[in-house]
Amino acid sequence: MSVLLLGPVIARSEGTEICLGPPRQRSVFAVLAAHANQVITREGLVSAVWGAKAPATAVNSVYTYVSRLRSSLEPARSRRGSSELITSDSVGYALHLGSERVDTERFDDRRAEARVLANTGQLDSAVQQLDAGLALWQGEPYGGALGPFVESERVRLAELRLTAVEERAGLRYELGRYAELVGELSALVRVHPLREHLRHLLMLCYTGLGRQAEALATYHSLRTMLADELGIEPNPRLQDCYQQILRSGGPEGRRAPARALETAYTVVEPARAAAAALTAQLRRGVPGFAGRAGELKQLHDEVAASQERGVSPLVVLTGAPGAGKTALAVRFARESAESFPDGQLQLDLRGFSGDESPMDPGEAMRRLLMALGVTVLPENPERQKALYCRLVSGRRLLLLLDNAFSADQVRPLLPDGPSCLVIVTSRCTLSGLGDTAGARSLVVDAMEHGDALELFHTVAGVRVHESSTVAALLEDCGHLPLAVRIAAARIGLAPNADWALAQLRGRELIDVLQVPGDPQSSVRAAFGQSLRALGDDAVAQFVALGNLTTPTFTSLTAARLAGTASGVTRDALDALIDANLVREPVEDHFVLNPLIFAYTRYLNKSSETTQGPQAMPV
Repeated sequence: MSVLLLGPVIARSEGTEICLGPPRQRSVFAVLAAHANQVITREGLVSAVWGAKAPATAVNSVYTYVSRLRSSLEPARSRRGSSELITSDSVGYALHLGSERVDTERFDDRRAEARVLANTGQLDSAVQQLDAGLALWQGEPYGGALGPFVESERVRLAELRLTAVEERAGLRYELGRYAELVGELSALVRVHPLREHLRHLLMLCYTGLGRQAEALATYHSLRTMLADELGIEPNPRLQDCYQQILRSGGPEGRRAPARALETAYTVVEPARAAAAALTAQLRRGVPGFAGRAGELKQLHDEVAASQERGVSPLVVLTGAPGAGKTALAVRFARESAESFPDGQLQLDLRGFSGDESPMDPGEAMRRLLMALGVTVLPENPERQKALYCRLVSGRRLLLLLDNAFSADQVRPLLPDGPSCLVIVTSRCTLSGLGDTAGARSLVVDAMEHGDALELFHTVAGVRVHESSTVAALLEDCGHLPLAVRIAAARIGLAPNADWALAQLRGRELIDVLQVPGDPQSSVRAAFGQSLRALGDDAVAQFVALGNLTTPTFTSLTAARLAGTASGVTRDALDALIDANLVREPVEDHFVLNPLIFAYTRYLNKSSETTQGPQAMPV
């Protein structure tokens, strides 16, 4: 006999449906089936079917219903013969069924099998198991039954089903099936508007298709709804996804399931570690990535030259806030991944991450060891470093250390030997890595106009007719990818793109390059994070540059504006150059990016109404 509970309550024997009687009798059967092979007390059955207001005759009704069910389930059994399906004792009743005879159990088994398959990298098979489990659903669970137990089970099972749908969608996203998922997830979000995981998956799929404006709109719709109905913000994971779309066009990408190292660190042998597969942890490539052909060629040439010399390739990508360093690094890392088949790791060192402090090198080392499959970590930092060196020795491994704060933060994480490629991104030049570790540095500057225009149209998702106005907007953005993306996203979300473009051009751009209602997602906030890492003299000098009439100047002009001696001025300018807030293309001739220049004017104006440069809203 098989039993169906994920829809109308049905019992079948050899393909023939069995009559289960009226609703109360059917409900008694459903409770017994849900607890197959377990004894349910008579009082328990009464409580499950009738609830707290059960009549005094409910126990007698249970006897009657069980007797009728026995007759229906075993029609060939003699009236005085014992039942093999529904047994009874002094306590209560039990319905005896073989394994996988109840569809709710089969559903749970399919989900469990899918998790095992997913954890071993068999994503297609995992999806097939979830498809088979979800195909068992034939309508509202426990159809035709009633009572408190049935009502609570419907709620529980509905949640399980939705979770399975989310799990299946997550696997299909990892398989790159963005287009087929968008429609399905959009429909689910309409039915479950406050379900944050569904929103997250939908945002991921939109960015996978290069539709960042719709991804941002999905987030804002949820944020408004949560604020209005519950007075809360979206969960941190969703907020992080949103921030990454603004910064680099897309969130951290799908991660193929890892095959962990088989032993703890104390007995890891280098040969065994070398044979273990690593998780591919690189962030998904940025949709709409534009330009940077020259930089990519330079990076590939540099890595090839390092390998020919027999040294470990170490490349530092440095540039102004919002210049697209991470996007370029991920693009280059993905293009190079085949040359490093033992794995690709990416770690955000939080060098410039708002309220978060830069990651301690010790914490970074622990995270890398866990990514390498180590589950039992040595307490001693020296032993951690020794284990790390053993694990990566001789391996073709790519390591992307993103958002570094200083050379001291990076040095302990550098592998020994020539087999690994290390890419570091930072807003600072990290010149110390060149002196001590042989790092080659590449400055990621503003985009070429044609590339910025392509990025603008990709993110906006609409064509803007005023091409000359777009060109002027991109110039005001300093051709910085972060600024271009935010401006394009605002225009793409507006009812009328040309009107929105005119609005942006009619205001001070540094004040409006943020997502409405989210001041942390702004160019101003990105610049401020860099400025907060500088000393007082450098900050004061930067603010003083807001008195310039043009974005070009000399050290004599800078000293006059700040009212400082030439030596103090030079040190301050060097600090600003190291932070990529100022460029010196020719000796003693300095240049500010147009948008950074606008930021200096904003700060200078703000400092006039505060108690000095350190008190201003950076």
